[in-house]
Amino acid sequence: MPDGTLEQQRARFAWEKVQGIIQKSEQREAFKRLAKGAPVLIMNNGLMQTLAFYQSRSVNAEAAQELVKAILGWLEKQQMISPAGGKDIFQAGMQSLQSQPAIRYLRATEEAIAILRWIRQFADAVIPD
Repeated sequence: MPDGTLEQQRARFAWEKVQGIIQKSEQREAFKRLAKGAPVLIMNNGLMQTLAFYQSRSVNAEAAQELVKAILGWLEKQQMISPAGGKDIFQAGMQSLQSQPAIRYLRATEEAIAILRWIRQFADAVIPD
């Protein structure tokens, strides 16, 4: 198991994403707030609706798009959505999620919430209020 457990892989991926966002000081706090609310939005509204909501934001747009890229990037890495293959990851991810059987879509939703747990924890730990 060279990459570690699934939890270790999630932690590593989330850590890299949060480290990338803290370099962009103007987005840090917005990213942290959005990451905190994302799991509840997903549970209440669904994965695709939440991704579309974040993608369409005009306030804190860059932070919201970074969060969308992180979620879809993880799902792509876990082969739960088709690779973007040079296309916009949001467009490719949404097309892939739309064509999933219900059980795979539910599994992708669970995995999105799982990666968000790690992103939230790391964002809370390293981004000051």
